[in-house]
Amino acid sequence: NTIIGILKKVHTFSNYYKLMYRLEHDPFWAFKIGVEKYEEPIPLTDEEYEVLQNRLVDNPELQIIQKMFILQSFFGVRYVDFSHAKKGDIVSGCLIAYPKKTIELKRKISIPLNDFGVEIIGDLNSETLDTTYLVPRYTLDQYNTKLKELFRTLGFNRIITRYDEEKGEMVHK
Repeated sequence: NTIIGILKKVHTFSNYYKLMYRLEHDPFWAFKIGVEKYEEPIPLTDEEYEVLQNRLVDNPELQIIQKMFILQSFFGVRYVDFSHAKKGDIVSGCLIAYPKKTIELKRKISIPLNDFGVEIIGDLNSETLDTTYLVPRYTLDQYNTKLKELFRTLGFNRIITRYDEEKGEMVHK
């Protein structure tokens, strides 16, 4: 998806450049840029979410990931949006963020936090040594890897059935 997004921007720039300088050659003439693919999110069952919220894992790092995922899912915020939040971004009980996916639009969102959210952020805040950011920082890959480890630790192992467009059939994961 990232490469496709970059190629689309380069193609747009190439088209603009061709128009500006009235060039005939199109470097993308025989090159087809693919289409981004986003899988549907896999929702947790009520029972899984209950386990996630109430079972404390032994590993301190997985405890942090557990709290971060609860915060993310409870408030409907993308991981990258709250992982980049700074301590000064909580204003009048709301987390102020610029969603990274549409950051070029410069649309600020305000996410109201209840006592539960403030408590989790306080717990995560005490876990981080960084004085700038609200929660401990992980790359998206690190976060996803640790999240999978957390789910295995909690015993989440059900089979998910999805339609694979490339294969044209249902696949089990």
